[in-house]
Amino acid sequence: MKVTFRSRIPYVWLLAVPAVCVVFGSLANMVVMAANGGQMPVLWPAGCTADSFSSDSLHVCMTEDTNLKFLADWIVLKWGVASPGDFGIWTYELIKVPFLSAWSALVIRKAVRSR
Repeated sequence: MKVTFRSRIPYVWLLAVPAVCVVFGSLANMVVMAANGGQMPVLWPAGCTADSFSSDSLHVCMTEDTNLKFLADWIVLKWGVASPGDFGIWTYELIKVPFLSAWSALVIRKAVRSR
């Protein structure tokens, strides 16, 4: 038995790709924070001190007791440290307008051609 997916929305993948990116990123960040008492663990390359996050109640230093370290902030960038979930959210921010624009143009073209 062959199962096929038919959507009433044309070019649905142009809408789905950005949605998958933002859902992955948000869920990844929420899961790691839920597993660590509502805070995002951070692995600073030079190490953390007690006052590293004195004015920030959302982030904490990563320790040996941190859960799901691979989802926490550990990827070193020029301007700081990021999590895999952040990359999903940033990808969404980069592609949402071009993908929505392409989807809109294709739907309009299809509607015009079907007249």
